[in-house]
Amino acid sequence: MNLSHLPTSLVVREYTPDDKDACLDIYRSNEDLLPADLIEAYADWLEMAHPTCW
Repeated sequence: MNLSHLPTSLVVREYTPDDKDACLDIYRSNEDLLPADLIEAYADWLEMAHPTCW
C-alpha cells in the first residue's frame, strides 16, 4: 500500500487491543458516514481481530 500522500508526521502501525477504545471513538465520530447500528459488530470484530498477532 502506498501511503506517500499522507503527512510525514503521521504514524501508521498495526492495531493492538489497547487501541479498541480509540477505534470505537473514531467510529462514533463518523456515524454520519458509518452505520450506527453496526458499532457492536465492529467492537466484536476488534475483539477477535488477529488474536495471534499479540
